[in-house]
Amino acid sequence: MLADQESNKIKLTVVIIGKNEEQFIAKSIQSALAGGAQLDGLEVIFVDSASTDRSVEIATQFPIRILQLRPDWPLCVAAGRYTGFLHSRGEYILFLDGDAEIEEEWLLRAVGFMDDNPQYGAIAGVLDEEYVTPQGEHVGGVQNVFGQDTSKEIVQCKSLGGIAMYRRQAMEQAGTVNPHLPTGEDDELCMRIRNRGYKLARIPGR
Repeated sequence: MLADQESNKIKLTVVIIGKNEEQFIAKSIQSALAGGAQLDGLEVIFVDSASTDRSVEIATQFPIRILQLRPDWPLCVAAGRYTGFLHSRGEYILFLDGDAEIEEEWLLRAVGFMDDNPQYGAIAGVLDEEYVTPQGEHVGGVQNVFGQDTSKEIVQCKSLGGIAMYRRQAMEQAGTVNPHLPTGEDDELCMRIRNRGYKLARIPGR
């Protein structure tokens, strides 16, 4: 029985949320699967907010779980992340947007950091934004959106933005994402986690 329990352990759950992300969802899922391939236990959950395009159809091509929110529900980013967390099993939960990609190197570094630093409730990395037209044309972007000091190994933070990795234990103690907040849900969650005595940080990588 103990061996079975050990084999069912999940180190990381990647919760990807999206609505009408058919242009980007495949790359988002692929980045999560590639980064987690070297981890001892990974699950990827795509929470779709009632898309009317091919998002779900594309997502079914990958070995992941797909949860679909009903169109008559009050849909928002927080609702997607809340639902994903409820169905997750990972020791750590990475929230990722359906139009975003995560680098394999950062994902492995982040899990190692969380393993070695139990005082941290959540971490994030450098966020770059790239603007792409529906035709796939790159028309600009912003590097290092949060102005992270990349010369430092650890940058202490009060909040992390929407794309971040959380410790399940911290979320269980502080409470998960508030699904009723139409905006600012990540700031509110980070505040509660800090109030429980955990630290937050940004580490190098994307």
